[in-house]
Amino acid sequence: MFKDKTVVVTGGTGFIGTNLVKSLAAQGARVIIVARPGSYIELSGVTLEYAPCNLQETTLFSVLKYADIKPDYIFHLAAMTGGIHYLKQRQAECLQKNLAITANSFYRLEEIHSLRGQLFLSSVCAYPQDYQTTTDLNKIVLSENLANQYNPDSAYGWAKIMGEMLIQHYAEECSVPGVSIRLFNTYGPHEHLEEHKTHVIPSLIVKAINHPEDFTLLGDGSQVRSFLYIDDAIKALEKAITRVYDGSVINIGSDVPHTINDIAKKIIEISGQDIHIDSTPNAVGAKGRIPDISKAQKMLLWAPTTSLEEGLSRTYVWIKKELARERI
Repeated sequence: MFKDKTVVVTGGTGFIGTNLVKSLAAQGARVIIVARPGSYIELSGVTLEYAPCNLQETTLFSVLKYADIKPDYIFHLAAMTGGIHYLKQRQAECLQKNLAITANSFYRLEEIHSLRGQLFLSSVCAYPQDYQTTTDLNKIVLSENLANQYNPDSAYGWAKIMGEMLIQHYAEECSVPGVSIRLFNTYGPHEHLEEHKTHVIPSLIVKAINHPEDFTLLGDGSQVRSFLYIDDAIKALEKAITRVYDGSVINIGSDVPHTINDIAKKIIEISGQDIHIDSTPNAVGAKGRIPDISKAQKMLLWAPTTSLEEGLSRTYVWIKKELARERI
């Protein structure tokens, strides 16, 4: 699909970016990673190209023009990200930085005539919070039909909406092909393990390995989520950028619901330890969010194939090795 294509990945050293770059390189693409100076990744047997750039201050267009890079595809992944507490304690910073990154990522891209497709990585956080206040499985499915209703629960969500609008307007007004992906709770190897950046699954796995005596959930564990293994997410992104050109928003995630308590119990089972689950009184974040993936199934001929048990086991093994390596 990407053999001999030039592919630019902004934020290519992050969790999603690292896995995407690995997949693209394996297919024979020329991959250029746009990331902050000093931010690198190491992939065995893969030679990577870097275009160091702080997209809060510099436009992607200027970087590509200066280096004479003519991309076939651009994956817009760069963003200020983190765990729910981290982002909600820094709403102004999150909005300012992500709006700057998004504006600089899209500036003058209509002048890049080699471009066959671009993808903006959005998030479930762009959905209205009004539809995420219950754990009733009949009422928590989020559909792209809600795309024109805006009331996200965070500045992070607002920034993602702005990126989606840019993709749509570029497609409509400038004939620049593009698609936005609203990604739901993705997990797997290469995720950040720092406390302020980590998400629920890696956070609980780290606790099970390093602090089983303090295995505490953020909330009462009744929150309902779906979880998508990273390999399935990467396949969806690659399909979307080569098949969708009209600026559409598409959900990518698993449509199988699980409570946070369910996830915690599965992780404890994988650990083989006798761990007691503690919880905090109040639920944290949305009470329930599950994607309607019928649009992805129809437009991309895509659906998840990795079971939760298999994905959790792979992720547990990777995190355990990473933590052991950090101790050396």
